[in-house]
Amino acid sequence: GQGRRLWSLSRAFTSFLGILQENHRRAVNAEDSSDFCSLRLLQDRYQLLRLASKCGSLTIYRAYDLVAIRPCGVRVHRMDGRASIEHVSRECESLKQLRHTGLISLVDSFQHEHGSFITIWESSAGEPLDSYLLRYGPLSEKEARGLVLQLFSTLRFVESRGHQLDCHDLRPSRLTFRGGELKVAGPAILSLRDTDNAQASSRRTGPS
Repeated sequence: GQGRRLWSLSRAFTSFLGILQENHRRAVNAEDSSDFCSLRLLQDRYQLLRLASKCGSLTIYRAYDLVAIRPCGVRVHRMDGRASIEHVSRECESLKQLRHTGLISLVDSFQHEHGSFITIWESSAGEPLDSYLLRYGPLSEKEARGLVLQLFSTLRFVESRGHQLDCHDLRPSRLTFRGGELKVAGPAILSLRDTDNAQASSRRTGPS
């Protein structure tokens, strides 16, 4: 009856709060241990504002572009020498040409100190799809169909330009949703993702 329904909603809400608290704890710990914990200004242009997420050797910050006068996203990729700077730079230059309403675009990239490579991305006002679903529950059939059509349009565009989106690019955590519009957080930089995945795997399977 109604009492059982309220109990179920209470359990779901408690679980949701637990996930938010754990994510916040991880973000604070990651920011404290980051090389960029002082929220530096990069290239005399990109002012780091706060840490958004960290996974393996990839760290993502919310930032502000002081030249273009707009928010942006900064991704710090920790390199281990297996990916050449020339290869990564060429791939980034190619990805900068991708402009589509369903993509968060790459706008800048450069090598940085401490063996890292920086990529600058458009800012997205949307919420990660996994967080949205956790907060509001399943989408209606009509909404789901609309998102699938948008995703197909983005896939066709990317493939027509000689690139591709795979399962890693289409995880719910890499899709942002707002006002019925779906955006993909940009195609992964393959030469960097191989390094990121290898280090993340090593970290997961290594000693705790």
